[in-house]
Amino acid sequence: MTKTWRAFAAAALISLGFLFRFWNLAAQILGDDEIHTVRAALRRPVSEILVTYQLVDYCIPLTALFRLCLDAGLRLSEMAFRLPALLAGALLLLVVPGWTARRIGWGPAMVLTGLLAISPGLVFYSRIARPYALVVLLGFGAVAAFDAWWRRPSWRWGITYASLAALAAWFHLGAATMVVSPFLFAGTASLVRRDRRRFFAVTGLAAATALGFLAFLVPARESLQKVVLEKSGRAAVSPAAVLDVLQLLAGSGRPAVALLAWAAAAAGFVRLLRLDRNLALLTASVVCGHLAGLLILAPTGLGAALIFHRYLLVALPWVLLWMAVALGHPWPMGRRAQPAAAVLFLALLLGTGPLLSARLLHSSFAQHNDYLRFYASPPALQRQQIPRFYRRLAWSPEAGPVVEYPWIPVWRANRSFYLYQETHGQEVVVAPVRPLLADRRLAFRNVAPGTPEGFLASRARYLVIHRHLGMEEERLAKAGSHPQPQVLVNFGDLLLNAGRSMIGRLRRTWGPPDYSDRWIVVWDLKRVRRK
Repeated sequence: MTKTWRAFAAAALISLGFLFRFWNLAAQILGDDEIHTVRAALRRPVSEILVTYQLVDYCIPLTALFRLCLDAGLRLSEMAFRLPALLAGALLLLVVPGWTARRIGWGPAMVLTGLLAISPGLVFYSRIARPYALVVLLGFGAVAAFDAWWRRPSWRWGITYASLAALAAWFHLGAATMVVSPFLFAGTASLVRRDRRRFFAVTGLAAATALGFLAFLVPARESLQKVVLEKSGRAAVSPAAVLDVLQLLAGSGRPAVALLAWAAAAAGFVRLLRLDRNLALLTASVVCGHLAGLLILAPTGLGAALIFHRYLLVALPWVLLWMAVALGHPWPMGRRAQPAAAVLFLALLLGTGPLLSARLLHSSFAQHNDYLRFYASPPALQRQQIPRFYRRLAWSPEAGPVVEYPWIPVWRANRSFYLYQETHGQEVVVAPVRPLLADRRLAFRNVAPGTPEGFLASRARYLVIHRHLGMEEERLAKAGSHPQPQVLVNFGDLLLNAGRSMIGRLRRTWGPPDYSDRWIVVWDLKRVRRK
């Protein structure tokens, strides 16, 4: 392959990765864990954010950054909260293949670019206002810097590693076990070689890294101690969850294809072991050390496949590197067939993954847990269970966005909204019951204040009030990602009272609705605005 074709192929794969990360992002509802950061940024000063860990965790540096923006008078939109993750996800597509091309060769780098571009986990968490995409980038940079330091020890690479490792752990404590795992390789190699000078150098780098960790841990030690005691050692991982996680990491909803991907990773590791023994052992220590650390610490929620997958995401680029070596490094035989095999492998992963799903591409809830669990079938409603109003809208270009009320930002409590959207095909705006997300310091596009004035000021064409959203949710199968049956018990009365009181209020203010059935009451906001 000539340099021109190589550059063209790389640009095409990177563009594909950008497309998946940016697709329909402006229409996405901010919800569930994303709200932790929003809530903390609105309620806490920077001085408190920087020294406070919580059970309901938020990313300390990101939250402090957002609070500084709010204090400076900036109104933050959904895209503003997602921008750090989005930039990190985009940079990963450039940084990782660039390093791979210099370290191993352009063949594995090209295949790795494709794998990074279509990896569902890396795509999804580049679109979510959480720190995982940033942690993946920082964690990869830390290990790459450690590799450079190991090959040619220098202050520059040592400081780079220690700084990136500490930053990765500051952005998410779950990354700590991954970024310190290179010492398993370095310490063992130094002892096996009986290289005292190298062993003392490794010890010095470990001490410098520990100082970097202490710089952000010590100021928050009181809250951190409480969180660690509360969250550690409380999770057990079942065999079923392990199989689900393997599919999530492989990026395929088909077990046979996921098995093929892991077989490619194993073959690639063996091949890397022959090509570059030190790099192979370093990457193995990173992946296996991180996994072992998580299983030993057993943080709360690790038994849920989605949560376990999020913790493992920081090590995923190294697993993808093994796959890329298997498919991209020149084969001793069949070199002409190798590009076709790599393309077929990428197409197979993409075709059996979630990214080309029609229901996902048009959804305003693409970050919903039910979509992230692409290895399992999401809940469904029969046609007769869907209110006739939604069926009337069905992809009409003249309809416009729909604002849904009442809404609470807990995915397990509002699954009906994305199912209805799959029928009507219009963009969705949500109106929360509680006023926090209607704060004037926010400039959310897809959230409207839950008041008559807020409905009219929204970009929606129709307002849909649900009489008893809890009953609508009870028709669906229980959420399998991280089931919490108490959700509807806790919020059922709130949703019922909010819906009933708003219907009465709007009838008195706006007059009769434009549509009504046993589930929903609808006003045409275009008509109300004219009136």
